[in-house]
Formats: sequence, C-alpha cells, structure tokens
Amino acid sequence: IARQEGGDIDDEAGLMIARLADGGMRDALSILDQAMGKSKQVNALTVCETVGMAGTGYINEIAGDIAKRDPAALMKLINELYANSKDMIRLCDELIGYFRSIMILCTVKDSDGLIVASEAELTELKQTAAQFTPARAIEIVNLLQSSYEKMARGVNKRVEMETVLIKICGIPDTGTQTAQPL
Repeated sequence: IARQEGGDIDDEAGLMIARLADGGMRDALSILDQAMGKSKQVNALTVCETVGMAGTGYINEIAGDIAKRDPAALMKLINELYANSKDMIRLCDELIGYFRSIMILCTVKDSDGLIVASEAELTELKQTAAQFTPARAIEIVNLLQSSYEKMARGVNKRVEMETVLIKICGIPDTGTQTAQPL
C-alpha cells in the first residue's frame, strides 16, 4: 500500500504498525496514512513521531532501569519524555506490550509466534527477560494495566506513570532469581 501511494516503509516500521494496530487493518492503514503524511519514507522514527511513542530505545532504557530498581533514573526518563511531549498513556501501553513479551519469555518454553518482534528485538527481549522472575514480570504487567485504566479515566497521567514505576521498582523477587520458562 505504501508503494501504491508513492512511498516506502521499512520492515521495522511495518512491525511497529502491526503491533500498534493489534490486528486491526483499518487502524494499521490509518497509522500508515498519518506516517506517510509526515514522510513518504516511513521508518520506525516516523511511526514513533506520528503516534507519540517513546520508541524502543527509551523502552529498553526504562526496562533496564526497572531491572536495576533505579527509580531516580526512571524519573529522569519520564521527565525527558514528558518534556518532549510524549503521551504517557501511549508510553504505558508500550510498556505493557514490552513486559507482556518479558512475561511470556519468563513463563513459556516455546514462545515462537507469541511475540511480534524482529530478530534483534527478540534477542534483546530474551536478555532482559533473564533479569526478571516470572512472578515479578506478571506483577509488572498487572500494575501497568491498572495504571493504564486509571490514565484512561482521567487521572494525571505523568504522576500516575511516575507512581507506577516507583511501585514496580519495589516489587520483591519471588521464586527463582532468573527466568526459567515453564
């Protein structure tokens, strides 16, 4: 479709749009149309800018700070993202998707087909998943989903994002220290 409209889209941008659309063709086409309104050469950065996403670099950095239980670093990142007009509810949604992948990698032996990611993204996800117990990964997803619902009801999105990240840093490890798929 991008080529038919006189543009081009790279594989990473296509994967991002697929994840964002969550199986909805109309949603995917809408995101593509908006991205092509910014640039005929659609890449991951174009998609991130179009929908207000933080992007994989920030998400990986947040996940690393969560693994290290470093709320100070997380608050600095949230401040930076907020100053750059990133949508906190979109950020929460990105984190839910990311930690869903971590949760699956921590709990499912054969996760092929359950995670939409490039080879490089999957390799990084597996390295990050090794830093979490299955119970902690599940609790992180639960807390993020609860915060997403609160944000959708209209609470202060920045404060809610900061609060949930601090809560996540305090989740105790239970079970085995490193992830061992069931």
